[in-house]
Amino acid sequence: MKTVLVTGATQGIGLHTALRLVKNHHVVLHGRTAESGEAALARIRSESGARKEDFSLVTGDLSDLAQVRGVADQVKEKVEGVDVLINNAGVFADEQRQTSADGYELTFAVNVLAPFALTKLLLPAMNRNGHVINTSSLSAQGKVPWEDLQLERAYSNHKAYSLSKLLIQMVTYALHRRFLDGAEYGGRGLKTNTLDPGTVDTRMLRKGWAMSGIPLETADDTFKLATNPDPPKGKYFVGNKLTAPVGGARPREDQERLWAILKSMCSDL
Repeated sequence: MKTVLVTGATQGIGLHTALRLVKNHHVVLHGRTAESGEAALARIRSESGARKEDFSLVTGDLSDLAQVRGVADQVKEKVEGVDVLINNAGVFADEQRQTSADGYELTFAVNVLAPFALTKLLLPAMNRNGHVINTSSLSAQGKVPWEDLQLERAYSNHKAYSLSKLLIQMVTYALHRRFLDGAEYGGRGLKTNTLDPGTVDTRMLRKGWAMSGIPLETADDTFKLATNPDPPKGKYFVGNKLTAPVGGARPREDQERLWAILKSMCSDL
């Protein structure tokens, strides 16, 4: 039985994906708090009939790098290895710019820096042929404002969200090259992909776009990618189909520039 870690698994697409996965996998659910995590576990037990040994719970606020490390430590304590890491957790921030405990713009901290850091910390615990899945969005667009990466001069919550989803695509392609190279990560057959999980009727969609999407119960794109026995590597999926990355995510030199910035931000982990 494979082990799958789903971040942001207490509601929305993350919880739905965990519910689908727990029937045939050991699922490690991540919640921001113990209360939200226990509530999600209770729902999973009720709706899936899963046994206690079919899932584990880890908790921590992913906007705080110290707590990201704590989440990684909990995962390593509770399971012997991870086969699939689904970096699903994400935020659509308020209209007023907010910063994380580490001083980064909140959307950037949760949607980009946290998955980068968590992946970095868990790579030694990934099993052979493990799969890292990063959640992007159709909202990814534009070019990287290198001189204002934290949007201190030109913030809007929509701009922050779009930028974060552009950046996570870039992270995925940079990670893919490192997996292919094998020098840094040991040539264990590791792979990574990114996807738009669908325009789904979630709290985030209603908050950010004042619209509804497809029913949450049908939002299976993340589940399908996570359970694909032989997925392509280093690709972007929309509607469960291969899709070209957005233009701003394509330049390799920009991907490497971003990687270096994120690596520096995580240097103490």
